[in-house]
Formats: sequence, structure tokens, C-alpha cells
Amino acid sequence: MIASIISALSTSIPMLIVGATLKGVAASTQLSCFYTISELVPMKYRYIANGILYIWQIPGTGFAPAVSQSLIQTSALGWRSIFWLLTALNGGSMICWFIFYHPPTFQDKYGAVGRMKLVKNFDYVGAFLYAVGLVLFLLGLSWGGSTYPWNSAIVVSFIVIGFATLVSFVLWELYAPLEEPLVPVALFTHRPYVVSVILAGLGAGVYYAGAIIWPPLTRIMWANGDPMLGAYLSCIAGLAVIAGQIIGGLLAQSIRKQKIQATVTVTIGGALLAGMFCERPFLHKVLTVQYTKPAHSNSILSA
Repeated sequence: MIASIISALSTSIPMLIVGATLKGVAASTQLSCFYTISELVPMKYRYIANGILYIWQIPGTGFAPAVSQSLIQTSALGWRSIFWLLTALNGGSMICWFIFYHPPTFQDKYGAVGRMKLVKNFDYVGAFLYAVGLVLFLLGLSWGGSTYPWNSAIVVSFIVIGFATLVSFVLWELYAPLEEPLVPVALFTHRPYVVSVILAGLGAGVYYAGAIIWPPLTRIMWANGDPMLGAYLSCIAGLAVIAGQIIGGLLAQSIRKQKIQATVTVTIGGALLAGMFCERPFLHKVLTVQYTKPAHSNSILSA
């Protein structure tokens, strides 16, 4: 909520970046609905509960591009109205969490274990290595080929140092005598856990590709200069993911054979994604933009 207020009141690009950074920190807990469902709903109803949960994302996530573009075009506050709307939504959410959610107490979770013992045993070194290594590595990948050439010293050093730091993090988690490791390595010997993590990563990868790459492509390729049409086309990716979450949640338990469901879904999805980028008109438009609008082509090809 604070990040949305900062963004709404921004008077410069750096101030918007600060707001976006704080929103990124806050978004790291946005999937809290899954652990609350596990606390509140019996195991046999959790698929259905997840499916129902995503129905409420249709207005805010599914139609977010159209709502945002409409506010920009019709609201007196322009783009700032988007962040004021987010402020109101986050404020309402915060009030609902405070009033209606009553999590287990500290004593329920830890019994006689004192708070200071948990603070003392926290894996501070592991947290530092993981955070620094990931940030450096991702910055190197992000800057390469755009802000700096791939062979520049800053890109190469960030990638190499970041990767080495992540390797150090893994070694630390493996061999350090930790009472509370940041990542219990034993989890990765449990096959169902590893498979679940991989599936979650694939799902997130597809979602964020659609959320980040798809909207600018629709505006450049198919909207024909109509920003509202581009906004509606941008809704397709989010609505499709939400539809999959709802349908999968409501039907997974009755269909059973979750492994077969996941395999079939990923196979069909992969074929459709490949088909999108093999479409000749699409490639023709990309090439046309590349040679006629170089300012746009770089961002498209980088994406």
C-alpha cells in the first residue's frame, strides 16, 4: 500500500523506480493465499478452494490492462489513478487480513522454543550469499546486450561473481553446521518435492513471459495504433492462465491422475506456444518493424 502511494505521488522516474522496488518486495508474499488455504481447508477440498480463489482474480488480474488503459484515457488523474486504485485495493486487503485472519500463535508453532533462539540460529550467512549472488547474476543477465555489451567487464564480472556466490551458497548449505538452514538441502532428495518445485517454476515462467512480453507485442503488432484494443488483447494471457487455474482446481480432484494431467497440459501448451512464433505473418511483422522502426525492434528482439 505504501509503495502504491509513493508511485501515485511520483514526480520523477527514480521515484517510480523506488515505488516499483517496494512493490516487488511486497509481492514476495503475494502467494500467502496458498498457506492460508492449507491452514483453513481440509486436504480433499484444497484443489477446489484454489480454483474458487482464482475466480476473484478475474477483475484485478485478468482485465488489469484494460482497466489501466481506461483509467489513463478517462480519469482526470491519468496514470496516477492506477496507483490510487491499487492503494485502495491493498488498503482493503490489509484491513481484511487484520480482521479475519487469525494465524497460529508463536507458542502453537514453536512450543517452548524462545524467540531469541530462533533469531540466533537464523542462517544470516546463507541469506546474504543467496541474495547477493542472485541479484548480481540477474543484473548481469539483464544488462547484457542492452545497457552494456555482453563482453563488457561489468556484465561479465557481475555474472561470474554472482554465479560463484550462488555456488558458495550451495556449499554453505551443504556443509556448514546449521541448526536452521535457509534451504534444507535434504528436501531436494525428496522426489515429489523436487517435481513440485520444477512444475511451479515452469508455470511461473510461462505466466511472467505472458505478463511481460505479450503486452508490448500486442501493442506493436496487432493493435494498429489503438491503445484500448492493445489493452484488451493484453488481457488474453492473464485470463487464459486464470481460466486454467479455475478449471484445473475444480476438475483435478475428480479427474485424478495429476501426473498425466500435468504432462498433457504442458505438451499442448508447448505446441501452441511454438505455433505462435512460427506463424509467418507474425515473423513478417517482426522483420518489418526491425527494418523500419529500429528503436522498437531492439526491445522486441531482446524480449
